[in-house]
Amino acid sequence: DFEALFHKDYEIEIEGKVLNREDFKKMITGMLQAGGTKVEIKSLQFLDDEKLDYKFHIQNKQMDSEGRSLSTIKDGKVIHEIDFAKSIENRLKAYINSIDGTKKEFQDIAKLHHELFHPNLTVDMGGQIFSIEEHRNMTHVYLQAATKCEFMSARMLGDDKVEYETAIISGDLNTVVHSIATIQDGKIIFTGPATDVGDSLLSSQIEAKFRAYMAVYDGNPKDF
Repeated sequence: DFEALFHKDYEIEIEGKVLNREDFKKMITGMLQAGGTKVEIKSLQFLDDEKLDYKFHIQNKQMDSEGRSLSTIKDGKVIHEIDFAKSIENRLKAYINSIDGTKKEFQDIAKLHHELFHPNLTVDMGGQIFSIEEHRNMTHVYLQAATKCEFMSARMLGDDKVEYETAIISGDLNTVVHSIATIQDGKIIFTGPATDVGDSLLSSQIEAKFRAYMAVYDGNPKDF
């Protein structure tokens, strides 16, 4: 039940808001009393001793949708929950923005690197493949050169890919890098250039416009 599952210091991040245990309990109580809400666990996977990734389906009068959450476990109970995609975005943003143009050691951002990247990480840079250790070394070079990186955007592509953009400023270099990463066990296991047109942000925007335009032709008379 609720008491057995949720830690006394439980927090959940929902649509940019952070609810504590009591706030969340009130929300759940309201849903139960209103009736009509059905929640089904679709899959559940422990990523390690402290992280749980689960997918669910929720249905009521207001919504019928699939969701995915990342839970943190402490003392045998859930202490924190966040939308899975938001978790990836937050970790990407924290790591990228930690390379902020000030000279520092890799150890200064090692925790952020560990939280984001899988131990078996491989990185494609212009056709050259680098291991996680080589990626650490490259990051150290960027840090020592006082390179500045800025997180621009991120979005999930299906269950196991994330597309993201990074601005890089170093000396005369000022560019935006567009990348796609593969997720495994809640962390990035591969990242490389976004070369698949079908996966690009631009293509998705064009697809949305195309569908909206075609939807106008619904068989009903109307003015141009």
